[in-house]
Amino acid sequence: PAHIRYGFLAKGVKPGDDLLLPLSPNQHRLQHMMGEKLFWHSHLSPETLMEALKALARERYRAWKETNDNR
Repeated sequence: PAHIRYGFLAKGVKPGDDLLLPLSPNQHRLQHMMGEKLFWHSHLSPETLMEALKALARERYRAWKETNDNR
């Protein structure tokens, strides 16, 4: 996983887990080698990815809740 630092926090502030995105080990290394800002600008926007993952998590939670509330 990779913490997203640019554009969200002041310099030197460690982001929380709500700004954590899954990356493969190779992508994570590349992110560090390229620099975070350049990496994300040349790949998928971190904002887009975070919103998609949050939407998926909400959908899965609703489905789980409906299944378990009916027991």
